[in-house]
Amino acid sequence: MLRPYRTILRHPGAAGFSAAGVLARLPISMVTIAIVLLISSAYDRYAVAGGVAAVYTIAQALCAPRLAVLVDRHGQARVMRPAITLALLGLTALTYLAAIRAPAAWLFVTAALAGAAVGSVPALVRARWNALVSDPRELHTAYSLESVFDELTFALGPVVATFLATEVSPVFGLVTGIVAAGIGSYWFLAQRGTEPPAGGGESGGSGGSGKADADPADTADTAGTADTADTADTRGMAAPGSAGRSVIRSAPILLVSVVFVFLGVVFGAADVATVGYTEELGKKSWAGVVLGALATGSLVAGLLYGTHAFVTPVWKRFVISLGALALGSGLLIVTHHLVAVFAVMLVTGLAIAPTIIAGNSLVQELVPRARLTEGLTWVSTAIGVGVAAGSSMSGLIVDRVGAHSGYLVVVAAAVLGALLALAGAPTLRRHYEARPAAD
Repeated sequence: MLRPYRTILRHPGAAGFSAAGVLARLPISMVTIAIVLLISSAYDRYAVAGGVAAVYTIAQALCAPRLAVLVDRHGQARVMRPAITLALLGLTALTYLAAIRAPAAWLFVTAALAGAAVGSVPALVRARWNALVSDPRELHTAYSLESVFDELTFALGPVVATFLATEVSPVFGLVTGIVAAGIGSYWFLAQRGTEPPAGGGESGGSGGSGKADADPADTADTAGTADTADTADTRGMAAPGSAGRSVIRSAPILLVSVVFVFLGVVFGAADVATVGYTEELGKKSWAGVVLGALATGSLVAGLLYGTHAFVTPVWKRFVISLGALALGSGLLIVTHHLVAVFAVMLVTGLAIAPTIIAGNSLVQELVPRARLTEGLTWVSTAIGVGVAAGSSMSGLIVDRVGAHSGYLVVVAAAVLGALLALAGAPTLRRHYEARPAAD
């Protein structure tokens, strides 16, 4: 089962930038819950904690796509080194101000500063894979591997952040995330040999423009096999990002991004609801374990997903996995025991990695190579928008109604995302089938 992963990691530089990417993205799963734990402890208000976490993620969602455009034009290291430095300074200031219980307004300011500069590490890593490998099957495996690493960090991050915040000091969860972000990001950006060329130039990978070596019938859902930058499809649909347009103006990219907003709401609401619920039960230190179950289920599913060559087109699997997520999360409504919540989270997580992998694969198929980082960043930061909204909404409900009621936001978001994907399935299919064929 692990052979495909070992194969892609043998590419020159692949293991190095992928390992650095794991460490650099660890704070993604730690910062939000660490902010909630720190501020709720210092100010005893979940609404404020959820609001600050929301500002951080909204700022990231608004600014990361612009940073991605600059990355595509000027290169990863040139743009992201100063940006990461600014983000780390903002998070450090936020930690200090919360520790001394400064006026809450300053927390929102520093959260906005940090979020605006942090960018999207998963998009940067996937862009490197896209530039490095030329086999569509290998790119499918690489994307699956990165989703596994995403879920590994989401399995470990909340547990580590919660343990440090509840057993050591509320400050330590966020400080650990800052240190990991600094080490991982600078290590990743120092590896210039695998950095994609600025301006979308050729560099050995297939991206959205290379020639597929495999039969198109066997690789319909995996890697990009045609350049759409200068081509309009046979139905008259402009290629995403063509003629200087932002890729978000393309109907399928917009649809996937909005669905990912709902997916982010699931994550954000689950974070806050679980922290509140475990505290209500007198077992707050278990919050990270319960949240880690969601990520663990996703990790297992992603690992298996990456070793399988699918015949079912990726747009269809995107819709199916969202339906499975809605069904699984619905069990949270009738689950009122901590062990049962853990079990439901574990099962529900099985649908997350397939959804994320399929969504990223759709973007990789449909955007031009020179705009790939922007496209991947839109869907990545769409999750951030959802996390912000979910943590804020769930925080308000937990404060006013009760902790378990916060899971209603999780269920509602999962169902709405699945319904939107189902309604948009004809659009996804039309654009997917009309994309230019491989040479």
